[in-house]
Amino acid sequence: MATGDGVGVTPIAPGMVDTPFWDNRGGRPDAPIMTAEQIADSILFALNQPDGMDINHILMRPIGQIN
Repeated sequence: MATGDGVGVTPIAPGMVDTPFWDNRGGRPDAPIMTAEQIADSILFALNQPDGMDINHILMRPIGQIN
């Protein structure tokens, strides 16, 4: 989403990610899960677009994740 000031905004909506978040929730779920590095790669993809180009939204899930 571009703002009136020419600043691009890209919402990033990841599914389950293997981070310390799960430490307080009884451990990593027994389900497909992404790495923090995979999310970082997607963020870099959005940031590395040429001038005048905006990635509108990134929604990602690991293959097999339900919901």
